[in-house]
Amino acid sequence: DEELFDEVAAVFRGDAPKMLDEIRRAVAAGDAASLRRAAHGLKGAAGYVGGKCATDAAAELENMGAGGDLSAAAPALDLLNREIDRLT
Repeated sequence: DEELFDEVAAVFRGDAPKMLDEIRRAVAAGDAASLRRAAHGLKGAAGYVGGKCATDAAAELENMGAGGDLSAAAPALDLLNREIDRLT
């Protein structure tokens, strides 16, 4: 249903920047639990609009948050930003 997809895509375009900001704040603060939650939310939202690469990038950050090791979070966040830009 094209109309439904257009609505979902519009919501994603509006919410993605906020979700990315949450992820950025969590990475900057070294807050693994918040990173896991925020990345999980963005992963699901990107999945709804067919953003496989963005979903994979968010999943990587979610896993880092779940594991508590944020040492590679900065480059993973850069990749996620690029993939979300490309998707939107």
